Amino acid sequence: MRRLFNYSLLTINYLLLFFFSSCSLNMYVYQGEEKMFRKELDAILRDTLLTQATVGIKIVSIKDNKVLYEYNADKLFNPASNMKLLTSAAALVKLGPEYRFKTAVYRINKTRNGKLSGNLYLKGFGDPDLKIQDLEGLVREIKWRGIREIDGDLIADDSYFDDTRRGAGWAWDEPPVYWNARIGALSVNENLIEVRIKPGKKVGDCVGVEIEPPTTYVKIDNRGITGVRGFETNLTVDRILEKDTNVIAVAGTLTVDSRGMVLYRNLENPPLYTATVFGELLEESGIKLNGGVRIDTLPSDSTIELGIHYSKPLAEILYYMNKASSNFVSEQVLKTLGTVFKSEPGTSEKGISVIGDFMGQIGIDSTEYRSVDGSGLSIYDLLSPSQIVTLLVFMYQNFAYQPEYLTSLPVSGIDGTLRKRMNEPRVSRRVRAKTGTLSGTSCLSGYASTKRGDVLAFSIMMNNFLVKTHSVREIQDRICGALVNF
Repeated sequence: MRRLFNYSLLTINYLLLFFFSSCSLNMYVYQGEEKMFRKELDAILRDTLLTQATVGIKIVSIKDNKVLYEYNADKLFNPASNMKLLTSAAALVKLGPEYRFKTAVYRINKTRNGKLSGNLYLKGFGDPDLKIQDLEGLVREIKWRGIREIDGDLIADDSYFDDTRRGAGWAWDEPPVYWNARIGALSVNENLIEVRIKPGKKVGDCVGVEIEPPTTYVKIDNRGITGVRGFETNLTVDRILEKDTNVIAVAGTLTVDSRGMVLYRNLENPPLYTATVFGELLEESGIKLNGGVRIDTLPSDSTIELGIHYSKPLAEILYYMNKASSNFVSEQVLKTLGTVFKSEPGTSEKGISVIGDFMGQIGIDSTEYRSVDGSGLSIYDLLSPSQIVTLLVFMYQNFAYQPEYLTSLPVSGIDGTLRKRMNEPRVSRRVRAKTGTLSGTSCLSGYASTKRGDVLAFSIMMNNFLVKTHSVREIQDRICGALVNF
């Protein structure tokens, strides 16, 4: 019995020795891999393309919060659209994934024999996803209530937000393109007009220009000419403001063999644009509008709701916002935060204060970074890689919001702003991250899945470079390749 006991004890000792030896060996191997990993990143950052650039990086293992790599991690950088990581996170946590925006129609006066004796009010509550078909739905509700004539004006009420249409620090000379859309509580189609252009039937003909939606709110100044086959297209499509009228100005040549083009241009005065289109839809449906269209505020009492439209859930809106990097949606969400948690009217400053409160709750002092908008289009925004990674780790470890947050981020080689990046099999689908681009600025922050099954939160911020942006992005992609291979 004693011999058997001694044999068993010896066996246990050998097993324990083997176990601890294996652990030590695995730890030694892992530490060696970490060292090689850091050397690989050091080598990538020595690329001569980054000689004049300012670079900051932080990489953290979510499993144990271990910092695997950092370089200038606490310095402040312009984040560009990485600012949307803050806006979307705060919106998910504060408003909730199921939050819905609304747009409603009201009356004050009575209706008699199908005639409304007074004004009709269209009030916006910040919906960033309102479409023409949604306005059509409101028209159907009005018609269902038996109204066939409005003996008054159509009033556009966008008082839910202030009337500041652009963010602080946005470039004054930006063209009227989709990423520079105007902000407003009552907005349709992101305050954009779709411009479709096709060549004429023969050389010398005017080009064909159509807009969607077709509306009298926008005038067309078409000076485009159909050019000779095979020559380079030289066509400009601008949106100018002439005596408070939005004009699409087309000039130059479009070759006769061209397949045409589709462009988007922003429009001034969002509530008037939305209400004008709504009024035209009323007329098309057989509801006569005797008055005009103007901006005013819905009286606070004696109002009767005629119809209401609710947006899709916030989580779906943020999915589009981050995948497409929509500046318009970001600013609408920012001002909504300000209205809901501070007061009407919603302002960028109030929304930024709400985000600051949220950041404080996860351990980031709002005095240690600078945010002046929700989209990152401003040149005044400043964040550090460490702050972004702290946010990313919090959102990943917060099960209540993690699925929606992760889902909203572009996937390498698959969709959004990463659709054409990191599409080789080794890296495709292994990175979920938000891009950020301005002149001389390129950032990439998000999550990477490693070959050992770990998830890394990372932030790569690059400012003040003069080389082509795609060259800097290639360096970021190489870094992500190293993360995935770790």
